[in-house]
Amino acid sequence: MKWRNKGHEFDFHIDYYKKTKVIYFYGCVYNKAFIDLLTWAIKKVNNGSLDVDFIFVDRDIEKQNKPFCGYPVISPELFIEQFINKNDIVITFVSDNSLRALLSQLLGLSIFERRLNLFTEYEFFRYATVFIWSRYNKLYLHMVDVFISSHCNVNCRDCCIQVPRGQKRMTSFENLTKNIDALLSFADYVGFLLYGMGDGLIYHSLDKVFDYTGLSYGDRVYKQRVVTNGTILPNEAVLSALHRNNVNVVVDDYRENIPLAREKFPKVIETLSRKCIDYEILLREYWEDFQFGSYDNSHLDTTQLTAFMSECISGCRGFPFWGYDPSKVFSCLFQTVSNHLKLVDETEDDFIDWSRITKAEFIEFVLGYTNKGYLSACTKCSGIFEGRTARRIPVAIQENADERIKTE
Repeated sequence: MKWRNKGHEFDFHIDYYKKTKVIYFYGCVYNKAFIDLLTWAIKKVNNGSLDVDFIFVDRDIEKQNKPFCGYPVISPELFIEQFINKNDIVITFVSDNSLRALLSQLLGLSIFERRLNLFTEYEFFRYATVFIWSRYNKLYLHMVDVFISSHCNVNCRDCCIQVPRGQKRMTSFENLTKNIDALLSFADYVGFLLYGMGDGLIYHSLDKVFDYTGLSYGDRVYKQRVVTNGTILPNEAVLSALHRNNVNVVVDDYRENIPLAREKFPKVIETLSRKCIDYEILLREYWEDFQFGSYDNSHLDTTQLTAFMSECISGCRGFPFWGYDPSKVFSCLFQTVSNHLKLVDETEDDFIDWSRITKAEFIEFVLGYTNKGYLSACTKCSGIFEGRTARRIPVAIQENADERIKTE
């Protein structure tokens, strides 16, 4: 999206959200993590009070007769009746197969507008920043990816961050804490503070990082999070820090294509369970291939590239990438990777300096506004779009396995 009125692009949203009284969840699929995070964020910025109601919507009459996970359930007909002339919000919680039909039905009623009062789960996860800024004048970021290292001990052929192609680098503990301090001097609250870009458990001072953030900002960060490939068993110091700070560990299950994962994964999971560490297993049937670096959008003009970025629903964008380059904050993983590996010529529109921009402008940039309307990385990326099947590739196929970093 192209900046037209910098710092005021969401003025209409701000006026709308100030009057919001109900958030509807369409579909009785209880996403506990989503609702818990949203509840935490609202209470943090509103003196411990939840000043908006949650209501589920479902066509199943049996579900309408009793609360769902503690919240009332109403029919779609009553939902439409209550929604008219209100400033409320609806978030869809339905299967991918049902989503297109539901969105088409709701948009046909002319009372709904995407990214204003009608959101997919993906969209509102990011627009919660606008919602909270509008109502409470606090900068809440649902997730921030803070750079710690680009090292990884496996060598996936189709790695989306392409670490095998770049120079391995690891930030110092002192530099990392400065970046975290800068982040929390700018933002009021952070949902998930994710440590990226390579395998998180490789970092040399991980226990000190968890303790530093937990002690300094534990009341302002919902969860610290680290992602690992299931081949690395944390040492006792890291395990203690994970437990002590209630860090969320996302463990990729790559056993099908990584022999080392078949050997180590069961022990990693058993250890995390035994130590009562918050973890989740991520098993993917496929990776979505963005073909970044090799794809060619050079035939698209400025208007088309602006639409390309605006319509892209990749989960790799819509939140800040912090600390990857001094004073630069990025809004898309692939622009961040490009900066790291120099895959696309960078312009001043591809990043912001948080110290030279207002919080309103920061929100706009993170959600896709730039002076030219798109990022330079868009010219070398296939993107992900609603209603279109992305190119799918096998997960974690290895190449040059002998070159991997040895990590125990």
